[in-house]
Amino acid sequence: LANRLGMQEVKDQLEDLALATLHPKRYSQIDQMVQDRSPERDLYLAQVIGEVEARLAEVGIAGKVDGRPKQLWSIYE
Repeated sequence: LANRLGMQEVKDQLEDLALATLHPKRYSQIDQMVQDRSPERDLYLAQVIGEVEARLAEVGIAGKVDGRPKQLWSIYE
């Protein structure tokens, strides 16, 4: 529903804030894990995006591929 209303970003922020408030130790652990793996994830994501865009171009489909990291709340769930 939040996505359909254009409020997905707000929902994501509220979920992460709720996690930080309700489970501060777990939030810190997940946040640190995500930060530690961020450089690897960014390289992998760039590689995959490039491959998908190249494949789309090969078959004549114009498009832009985006990626984003998972929210901390999603990882927690």
